[in-house]
Amino acid sequence: MANQNHRHQDDGGEEFARTIQNNKGEIVCNGSYKDKKLSSAFVTITDEVVRGTNIVPGRGKDQSAYGGEMGGILGSILTAKILCEKYGVTKGSLTIGCNCEGAIKACESYKNPICRWTSYNIVCRIKYEISEWKNFRCKFQHVNSHQDDIKKYDDLDK
Repeated sequence: MANQNHRHQDDGGEEFARTIQNNKGEIVCNGSYKDKKLSSAFVTITDEVVRGTNIVPGRGKDQSAYGGEMGGILGSILTAKILCEKYGVTKGSLTIGCNCEGAIKACESYKNPICRWTSYNIVCRIKYEISEWKNFRCKFQHVNSHQDDIKKYDDLDK
């Protein structure tokens, strides 16, 4: 992932790491595809918010909105792992919210990715990072996109 940017708030992401330790870690991500370029962003569901953004590399003809979503998932996982290591968190649970059901299915699948899959390299890295995160559980939850178009802020999903 290129140009990954982590902005940790006053507590340096400790609250987020502790929510993971308490099996209540939550983060949401979203990808964007425009002009054959991909980017993504993610944000924790904590009082001391941790935000991150990245640009997903690749050839223009290989880019898709799906790849942007996968970049957000990978950025979320890497950020969680870094913060857990920083604060000595050795077990826990993280739920990643994403509005792309296809990306969630690819990450949760027990099938090994094949090179013809869209964003094959990112799917492989996500699966690797999850498998190497011993004593942690990573879950995915579909969240509807553009909820703020039809709901008031206070009525939105977490």
